Amino acid sequence: MLTSMKKNLGLLLAVATLSAVTALVPSTAGAAASIVPNAGTSAATDPHTAPADTTLLKACPGDSASAAGFTDTTSTDVDCIKMFGITTGKTATTYDPTGSISRQ
Repeated sequence: MLTSMKKNLGLLLAVATLSAVTALVPSTAGAAASIVPNAGTSAATDPHTAPADTTLLKACPGDSASAAGFTDTTSTDVDCIKMFGITTGKTATTYDPTGSISRQ
């Protein structure tokens, strides 16, 4: 009889534990939709969608940076990183943080 009572008590504890855990899990059926940066689009409720803004931003628009003197590239990006002091050139293939970017 004691074994039967232990089984019943074990079953009762298992059911009570499952009921308590189920009550703690939040329900997503009534949750509000996520608001993401592309609100107003069909992706407005999808939290995994990137913002729809495709504006191209540049640190050095136009020719705001003067020529850095590199002859091995025509990219203005090098001129921009020199202008902001991010790096300075040493040779056509290496950078020297303490050197000058001008060509001698």
